Amino acid sequence: MKFRKVEIQAFRAYQKVEDGTFDFEVEGEKGNIADFVSICAPNGFGKTSFYDAVEYGITNSIDRFLKNKLPKDIATNERALRKGNGGQKILRNRYVTDDNIPSEVRLYTTKSDKPIINKVPSAKTKRSKDFHFDDNKVKNKYFQTVILSQEWIDAFLKVDDPKERYEKFMTYFGDTETGDYYKKIVNLLSVNEAEINSLKESLLWVQKEIDFEVDKDVLKKVNEKI
Repeated sequence: MKFRKVEIQAFRAYQKVEDGTFDFEVEGEKGNIADFVSICAPNGFGKTSFYDAVEYGITNSIDRFLKNKLPKDIATNERALRKGNGGQKILRNRYVTDDNIPSEVRLYTTKSDKPIINKVPSAKTKRSKDFHFDDNKVKNKYFQTVILSQEWIDAFLKVDDPKERYEKFMTYFGDTETGDYYKKIVNLLSVNEAEINSLKESLLWVQKEIDFEVDKDVLKKVNEKI
């Protein structure tokens, strides 16, 4: 499946749909979708918002929001929730004040003639949010395993503990034989560690039983004599 076109309206950094439309058909070749697309722009021009929109359109969620709960690039807090009558707008573009303009993402793919449309729910009450922060509301979770984001890489390298990191790697790229081999190595290390601790304890008692009938200061006296 390829993305033919992405339309983003009143979502994150994008206000108007005409400014948030990305057509990936090769110019002059109807139906021919580009095999490789690079989106480049200075900081703050919507690269991450584009990624968020595609992920939200497919999964009804944004994984980095679920991991961080309150991402750094969302300038909101509990005090902001108490201001005004509206709720907390996390996904909706703050400059779109017309309630008749919905915040939505439309994804056109080669799989179907009909676009995938996902609208952002309104945050009307004072303490409500327009993003759920709920793992149970994630759809098509497989998409999170086939799309590689910078946040996923950062979390994999910096946040996850080694055991969880290994389990994730084996889930996506490993096989049963390698997993069994790893478990055997872990068990062998555990047995060896127990044996080492036992030998250290035995050595400690042996050292206590040794009768040192020598002058402990012999080296000091030799050095002084020299």
